[in-house]
Amino acid sequence: MKKSWTIIFYLILSFGAIGLLSMLISNPVSLVKNLLIIAVVAGVIYFIYRLYLRKSPKDYARYRRAVKQTKKRAKDKERSPSRPAHLQVIQSQSVRKTTPVTKSHKRATNHLTVIDGKKRRRKKLFFLE
Repeated sequence: MKKSWTIIFYLILSFGAIGLLSMLISNPVSLVKNLLIIAVVAGVIYFIYRLYLRKSPKDYARYRRAVKQTKKRAKDKERSPSRPAHLQVIQSQSVRKTTPVTKSHKRATNHLTVIDGKKRRRKKLFFLE
């Protein structure tokens, strides 16, 4: 099934390349004109998309603030060891046990924030039932 789709894709791609070459040879002015029209239409669609579907600046500011906080927390965790170096406990040779070294799993920092939903509305619906 996958192989048939790749064959169809390459067939359509080759027909397009043949069409472009023939148009370039027979009428290059028309080809340039068509490409400019396509570029202008794509630019207008992109501008409308960016204008209406972008997020508000408040959302970006909140997101950036949350990212800064999580980076700062991660740096603080890396910097501060459990005990300062001059207060480390040194075990004697007789007390030490040979244990196999295991890999420590670090958790990835989470860049998620809590969004308050419509809690009051949900509670009211439960009372109606």
